[in-house]
Amino acid sequence: MSFEAIKARIDRDPIAAYDQLMAGNGDDLAKLPAHVHKPIAEFVLLGVPMGNFLTAVFCNDLRRSVQTADKKSLKNLAAFGVFLSEGAPACAVGSPEIINAWITRGGLLQMSKMAA
Repeated sequence: MSFEAIKARIDRDPIAAYDQLMAGNGDDLAKLPAHVHKPIAEFVLLGVPMGNFLTAVFCNDLRRSVQTADKKSLKNLAAFGVFLSEGAPACAVGSPEIINAWITRGGLLQMSKMAA
């Protein structure tokens, strides 16, 4: 599937796209505030860079996560931790270097093309 096709699916329904392409992890994404569904799906599936808050979350940077969170995200900060543990690929989480490498590789789409 092409970048454009996946992007169109994410634009229509980020949870359904994530669920289909992440083998059923859409329920984990759905537990987060709605305004982060699309940027997380784009990052994980396509390697699209995220904003400051989500980058801090994926880098496991609690201080920066709290400093950059909006009210809804701050209220649900524990849910982000659960999502990272259960709904996100481990190889896309951990440090700025890991995040940048994931973006450079093009997310899950490019990783699946390399494995094929």
